[in-house]
Amino acid sequence: MPERPQEEAYERARACALKAHAAHKPFRLVWGGPRIDSIMRQATVGRFVDGRYEVRWFSYDSCPSGCGDADPVWGSDRCDSLEDLRAACKAQAKSKGPVDKALAWLCDKDNAQEVRRSLELRCTNPVEMQSCGPKE
Repeated sequence: MPERPQEEAYERARACALKAHAAHKPFRLVWGGPRIDSIMRQATVGRFVDGRYEVRWFSYDSCPSGCGDADPVWGSDRCDSLEDLRAACKAQAKSKGPVDKALAWLCDKDNAQEVRRSLELRCTNPVEMQSCGPKE
């Protein structure tokens, strides 16, 4: 499985998730694939829980730290919102106001591959972070 869908499917997946999110409709979007030494998966989900709309971001890495002794790592964050990084990066570039440093890092051309791996989406203000994996 490739790390992200091919171009047409990529655009269709992004548009579907953003449209469903804007309308507060349930959706799920899962992507990932083999990396150099592990399997990575990411997902974002919009759903209703106890009468309120919620967005969650999930991540999985089968072999963090290059397949040393580390167990797989799984994480989940509840998000304030799902942000379209394409639109946010354009707005940030035109803004004369204060710079959002986290967004500026994501919008930097050196990080383009990482942003594309996330389908140009971002979980804003993650809360209720949960993770499972190796203990330090």
